[in-house]
Amino acid sequence: MDVIVKHLIGATLSLALLALTNPGVAAEREAGGSRHTDRLIIKLHDTQGDKRTALNHDRVSRLSGLAGITLTPHRRMSGRAEVVRLPAHYTIDTVKTFAASIAEDPDVDYVEPDYIRYPMATPDDTHYDEQWHLHDVTDDSEPGSANLEKAWDITTGSASVVTAVLDTGLLPHTDIVADGNINDGDDRVVPGYDFVDYDDFVSDDTSANDGDGRDTDPTDPGDWVTNAESSDAESSLFGCFVADSSWHGTHVAGTIAADSDNNSGVAGVDWVGKLLPVRVLGKCGGYNSDITDGMRWAAGLSVPGVPDNANPAKVLNLSLGGYGDCSTTEQNTIDAVTAAGAVVVVAAGNDAWDVSISAPANCNDVIAVAAVDRAGGLASYSNYGTLIDIAAPGGDTNEILSTLDGGTTTANNDNSYLGYVGTSMATPHVAGVAALMFAIDPTLLPSEVETILTSTARTFPLGTGSAGGDCHTPLCGEGILDAHQALIYTRDKPLIAPLADHTITSGDNLNIPISVDYSGTTAPIIVAAGQPTNALFSAGGNGSATITLNSNETNNDSSYNVIVIATDGDDHSLVDYERFTITVENAAPILTTLSNRNASAGTMLEFTVTASDVDGSNPRLTVSDLPLGATYDDNHDGSANFNWTPGSDQGGSHEIIFTATDRSNNALIDRQTITVTVSNTSSGSSGGGGGSLGLLPLFVFLAMLSRRLKVR
Repeated sequence: MDVIVKHLIGATLSLALLALTNPGVAAEREAGGSRHTDRLIIKLHDTQGDKRTALNHDRVSRLSGLAGITLTPHRRMSGRAEVVRLPAHYTIDTVKTFAASIAEDPDVDYVEPDYIRYPMATPDDTHYDEQWHLHDVTDDSEPGSANLEKAWDITTGSASVVTAVLDTGLLPHTDIVADGNINDGDDRVVPGYDFVDYDDFVSDDTSANDGDGRDTDPTDPGDWVTNAESSDAESSLFGCFVADSSWHGTHVAGTIAADSDNNSGVAGVDWVGKLLPVRVLGKCGGYNSDITDGMRWAAGLSVPGVPDNANPAKVLNLSLGGYGDCSTTEQNTIDAVTAAGAVVVVAAGNDAWDVSISAPANCNDVIAVAAVDRAGGLASYSNYGTLIDIAAPGGDTNEILSTLDGGTTTANNDNSYLGYVGTSMATPHVAGVAALMFAIDPTLLPSEVETILTSTARTFPLGTGSAGGDCHTPLCGEGILDAHQALIYTRDKPLIAPLADHTITSGDNLNIPISVDYSGTTAPIIVAAGQPTNALFSAGGNGSATITLNSNETNNDSSYNVIVIATDGDDHSLVDYERFTITVENAAPILTTLSNRNASAGTMLEFTVTASDVDGSNPRLTVSDLPLGATYDDNHDGSANFNWTPGSDQGGSHEIIFTATDRSNNALIDRQTITVTVSNTSSGSSGGGGGSLGLLPLFVFLAMLSRRLKVR
């Protein structure tokens, strides 16, 4: 593939920008991005019912009084917060003082400076005619590359995966959009949005630079800063570094998704996936309030006053940042975005200091990316530290070649290619590989993407560091991005079919089939743990297994937390697991059917009552409404004896209730009621009692006998 390389035209786009001040504060020029702002973000407590509390005129006046300055409402933003303007630009430390005073109001949830963030790129005019950063590590001897060539044999992406580039906007470069139109949505670029807010604080210039505020056109109008703008104390660009337009977003977008394998231009990491341009940076950077709104919108969350995004992104690329702690607004936004299923990939920064003071790379639950050079050593400019997750090719003396434009102010639309270096260039390599991972497994969670990327990263080579020195894990993350290994892990990970929870009653049998999908050459190893001790686990050799349970032998009223683990047969580091529960509920005992009985006064009635329980235990046998003189003895072996000799005054019907109760659960019972009918005449049966003749026949018999004796 032919690659056209141009020298970078113009001055450096610096990431070390100044802090603008009001006329009473001396201007500062410090590394790490701007330490000034003219805005605050204020979040009020929600009222009852989670309704939004309005920042009305009275509240603004009250908060202005607390701060000792005039606050002007600017706009609502996502996350139920509000942006307010300060009367001028102040240092961050001064703005924090205002914020501390405002925070004393009991209606305020939090208040913080609306920090300004900047692109994390340093242009270099050295050109190269090949993209070493995408090449094979071994075959091409490129220890600092992302190792993509073999990864593309696994997948080149999926059109269902969207990657958002939150940056300076996008140019209609024909190696990204073949028809040269980024807004028609008929190619790989889906409709984006411009979140750079119109700066109406001054009338002579705006950071938006496109003549309007938020709209549906994310085209990059250029971010050049002239000497006159930087020197004008009344301008919002006062103190900004003089620079030509960077076309930073177009360069980042090309690394992720330039049209590939088309015999033209450069290749991107993701050949098939969709690209979502979200403009959040203008001249001299961008406000946190714009960036965080753009993040929420990109992930499919609603933003006040902005139409919902019809193409939510799975990956958010933030090749931007600045000095300071992770703000509450940034962390809340990242929490919401990751909860929505999107991965946030952030440049570590180009200040050669610890990333702990570079936001948003120092926020929780982002993938913070450091830069390595072509040899795999830490790039001389790259930030470092324990908060770095992974390193990727960002270049140093060797650039990262991608799509750009030769215009120094407005675009020439010359579809050129230029080399940049920076953590901004390292970040889209990671974002692109994350998109390839989603192409294989769209169900991945953001945390799983990070785990796979870091666990498959290559060990840093020794003796290769430039001015930044050798990389090692505490310094530069878990290793260098390895696209091939990350996709192998994603692809070959055995997948256990979902296992449902099971609830059975004691006495039932249970058979649970387990199925594991795998793509390796060797069947996965399947094991289970936590099942009842008497359960039989059997694993086949074809990705299947079975758990069989006879609950007669299992503890009743018990719940078992079972985990099934499938390990790849070829690579034991690839593991999937499923959790489910088996609940065995106790069954009630069962009384043997009882029938009604007949009895006679004076004759013993006796019979045996029996009951059983499917779990093999002996129920407790009791009786209610036992007649006077009757006995009922539980033998504790599932039987009980009933004995009763009715008296002469107990004739008639007697209802007797027999109950069998589970000995481990009094609520589990079986109950039967029988009727015993007692007569005062002998039934003549052995079971009915003694055969009494009655009194009247006896008197007649004795009288006749007496008469017969007298006759003799």
